Amino acid sequence: MRTGQRVRLKALPKVAEALKLNTQTMGTVLCIYEVGKRSCARSVLLDVRLDSQVTLWGVAAEAFEDSVGGQSQSSSVSS
Repeated sequence: MRTGQRVRLKALPKVAEALKLNTQTMGTVLCIYEVGKRSCARSVLLDVRLDSQVTLWGVAAEAFEDSVGGQSQSSSVSS
């Protein structure tokens, strides 16, 4: 994934579920970053601005898919 890419919720994270969002909710990636010290323990997180003007901060990249046609390739975020 990359900044500016349009994405759709693939799985319903607890935050999105609490906001009553569904899996057809679309958004734009604002930021991509990795957390964790070791390469095997790093997680890719996204900040995504949804069309409903809600911003989801620090959601696992696996919770989203490319809005055009399914699975997106993981980004290669350098540290």
